Amino acid sequence: MSNEDKCLDYFERALETYERLKIKKGNTVIVYNALGNSFTEVEKKRNYFKKALEILNKLNVKNEQTAITYMNLGSTFDELNAKRDYYLRAISLYKQLGLENENMGIAYNSLGTTFNEIDKRREQFKMALLIFKRLNIQNTNTARAYNSLGTTFTSREEQRKYYMKALEIYKELGVEDENTARTFTNLGTTFDTKEQQCEYYMKAAAIYNKKGLETETTANNYHNLGNTFIDKEKRREYYMRALKICNKLGIENEKTAVIYNNLGATSDTKESQIEWYKKAIGVYNAIGVENENTARTYNNLGIISESKDNQRDYYMKAITIYSKIRLENENTANTYHNLGNTFEAKEKQYEYYRKALYIYLRLGIENENIAIVYNSLGSTLDDKEKRKELFAKALEIYKNLKLENKNTANAYNDYGTTFDERETKWKYYMQALDIYKKLKIEDENTGVTYSNLATVAETKEEQELNYTKAIEIYERLKIEKENVAMAYNVLGNIKGSAECYKNALEIYNKIGVRNNETAEICEKLGDLSIEKNEKYVYYVEAIEVYKDKDEVIASIYYKLILLCYIEDKQKEYCTKALELFTKLNIESEKVADVYLILASTIENPIEEKIDYLAKALQIYNELNIETVNTAQTYFELAKLTNNTQGQIT
Repeated sequence: MSNEDKCLDYFERALETYERLKIKKGNTVIVYNALGNSFTEVEKKRNYFKKALEILNKLNVKNEQTAITYMNLGSTFDELNAKRDYYLRAISLYKQLGLENENMGIAYNSLGTTFNEIDKRREQFKMALLIFKRLNIQNTNTARAYNSLGTTFTSREEQRKYYMKALEIYKELGVEDENTARTFTNLGTTFDTKEQQCEYYMKAAAIYNKKGLETETTANNYHNLGNTFIDKEKRREYYMRALKICNKLGIENEKTAVIYNNLGATSDTKESQIEWYKKAIGVYNAIGVENENTARTYNNLGIISESKDNQRDYYMKAITIYSKIRLENENTANTYHNLGNTFEAKEKQYEYYRKALYIYLRLGIENENIAIVYNSLGSTLDDKEKRKELFAKALEIYKNLKLENKNTANAYNDYGTTFDERETKWKYYMQALDIYKKLKIEDENTGVTYSNLATVAETKEEQELNYTKAIEIYERLKIEKENVAMAYNVLGNIKGSAECYKNALEIYNKIGVRNNETAEICEKLGDLSIEKNEKYVYYVEAIEVYKDKDEVIASIYYKLILLCYIEDKQKEYCTKALELFTKLNIESEKVADVYLILASTIENPIEEKIDYLAKALQIYNELNIETVNTAQTYFELAKLTNNTQGQIT
C-alpha cells in the first residue's frame, strides 16, 4: 500500500471512529477537510468539504474551521463566481471573528485569482501581502502572493521585481515545487532576449522533471520554452512535449489550440501545417473562442493556402474576428496586407494595403512590416511620382533599421522603375541585385531585377545576358507567370528565336492570357516557321486574338494571301484585308498587291477583274512604284482589254 493510500485509510478510520462515538464536532470537521484535501479528484474533494460544512451549519458553528472549509470548497470550482462566493464568505467570517492570520492572507490571495479586472486582482493580492507582513510571515504563501501580484502589472520591470521577491523566498526556504517552477516561468516572460527567457524556462523545466510533475503549468512552460528557439526542430520538440501533457491530462483549451498553431508553424510540409492549423481552429470552435489567437491561426492558414480564393476566405475570417473584438494591432495590419495580396485588381489591393498602413501609423510602428506595406501600396498606383514617394518611404525605413534583406532588395528594384534616366534605373536595379547576391537569394524577384536590368542595358549582348539569367531563375523555380512569358518574348526578339517565342506562348496559354502581346508572338512565330501549315495556324490565331489592331490584322491577312493557294480562301482574305485598309484609308504598295491578287481570283465578270487591276495600277502610279507586280498589272490589263475588244467586234 502506497503512503497516499495509507493516509486515506487512516483518515477514513478516524472518521468511522468519530461517527461510532457520535462525535460530530470539531474533530470530525477537521477530518472531513483533511480527507477532502487528500484526494485529487475534484468531485471527491468537494463532497468531503460539503460534509464538513453541513456539520458546521447543523451545529451553527462559525469559527476558523468554518472559514477554512469555505476556502476549501471554493478551490474545487472552476466557475469564478462560485469560487469568489466561498472566498468572500471566508474573509467575511475572519473579519467577524476579528482574526487576522495566515489563512486570512491565503483567502485574499485566492480571492484575487477570481477577478478578471486587473485592479481588483491587485487589490486582493496586496491585502494578502499586507497581512503576511503584519504577521511577519515569510513562507511559501508569501512567495505565492508576490508571484500573484507580479501578474497584475503591465510593466515588465514591476513584474520582474515581484517574481524575484517570490524566488528569493523560495530559495531561502529551500523550496522547489510547482509554484517555484511557475514563478520561474513568469520571470522568463519579463525578458526581451530569447536567451534570458530560455534560462528561466529551463530552470522551471528542471523542477518539473525533478518532481515528475506533468500538469497544465508544466505544459505551458514547455510551450514557452519552445518559443525561445530559432531552430525548428528544437521548437517542435518542446511543443510536442507540451501537447503530450495536455493530451494525457485531457486538456483542450485555448493554450492547446495555440500549441497546435505553433506546431503548424514548425512543420516542414504544407500538408502537415494545414493539419495542425485546422486542429487549432477545431479547438477554438469547440470551446467557442474567437480572439486574436484564433484570427492569427486563420491568417496562417491563408498564408499556406495555394488558391487565392482560399487565402482570401481565411484572411476575411481573421479580419471578421479582429473587427468583432475591436482589435487593431500589428497582426490586424498584417492580415489586411495579406488580404490585399489576394486580389488582382489594383483598386482592391490599394483598399486593403491602405487599411494596413493606417493601423501602423496610428500605432506609431516603424518596422519592416510597415516598409513592406509602403512598397505594396506604391505598386498599386499608376502615378509615377506617388509610387516613387511610397517606395522612397519604404527604403528610408529599411535604412533606419539597418536592414538589408530580400524586402530591401525588392524596394530598390521597385524604386528603380519610377525613374526615366537609364543610369538611375541601373543604379537601383544593381543595388537590389547586390543584396540578392550577398544573401544568395534567387527567387522570382531576383529574376524580375535581371529582366529590369536588361531593359536598361546599353548593348544587345548585355540585354541577352540579363534576360537569360532571369529565365534561368524562372525555369529553376518552375515559375510560369506573365512576367516570365514577357522575358521569353523579349529574348526571342533579341535572338530571333522561335523557341523563346514558343516558351512565351506556352506560358501565356497555361495562365489563360490572350492579348495583343500573345497575338504578336503568334505572328512572329508564323514569320519564323518554315512549314506552310504551321505558318497558317499561327497567322490565323494571331488574327483571332488581336484587338483594336486593324492595320496589323490587315497585314497578317496579306501574309495569309501570299501563303494560300486556294482561290476561295485567297479571295476571302483579300476582301477582309481590303475592308480594313479602306476603313483606315491606307493606300500602299501592299494594298495595290492585294488588289492585283484579288483580280487573279476572279474569272467573271471581266469588268470586276479590270476594276481591281485598275485600282492596283492607280496606287502603283500614285506612289511611283515600279516593281514586277506593276508590270504584271499592266500585262493583265492589256490581255483583258484585248479580249474585251475582240468580243465587242
